Amino acid sequence: MLVKVTDHPNLLKDTDSQAILNTDLSAVKRHQERIAKVKKELQRDADIAELKSDMNEIKTLLRELLTGQRN
Repeated sequence: MLVKVTDHPNLLKDTDSQAILNTDLSAVKRHQERIAKVKKELQRDADIAELKSDMNEIKTLLRELLTGQRN
């Protein structure tokens, strides 16, 4: 059974599971968009870190080739 949450017109409480449900679909959509944006930024940061690591490896290999010190 769903009951309204006092002082929160867009929230319902499921009395069986005790879950709180948001009926404001535009707020839910905005929240999902924020989550997607954060995930995209985290992936971008991970990609940049991987590129930096790759560049450092390339520089190390080039230095070894130039100096003839490759093991």
